[in-house]
Amino acid sequence: MPSEDSLSKDEILRYSRHLIMPEVGMDGQLKLKQAKVLLIGAGGLGAPLGLYLAAAGVGPNRHGRFDVVDFTNLQRQVNFTGRKDVGRPKLDSAFDSMRDINPFVQIRPLRSAHHQRERLRNFEGLRHRGGWYRQLPPPVI
Repeated sequence: MPSEDSLSKDEILRYSRHLIMPEVGMDGQLKLKQAKVLLIGAGGLGAPLGLYLAAAGVGPNRHGRFDVVDFTNLQRQVNFTGRKDVGRPKLDSAFDSMRDINPFVQIRPLRSAHHQRERLRNFEGLRHRGGWYRQLPPPVI
């Protein structure tokens, strides 16, 4: 796997549409690859967000969730691909979906609430004010 400072030939092919856009280019794609994301949850908003982040090549991405897929999740949580996912841990199913979309991104599952709390404590920019909030930096691109 190439370093965070470069793209492999396969990555260049995958991201070729980004690379030809003046607003993104090689510098922008490398910034996406170097970005770090903590995604807690794979619900109605987290599900498509995880897929889009993976598809765009946003890498090292930590993903946390520790319940299982239910039939009621299938109509709104698009990273669960059908009945075969029912009963599977959501984290495993989401990981597989993101990995299927883009095998180049690094996805690190957080398998317990304890790991999620530790990541939240260590995640730069997080503050607790009755809930967890993150001050987002300006857009990468």
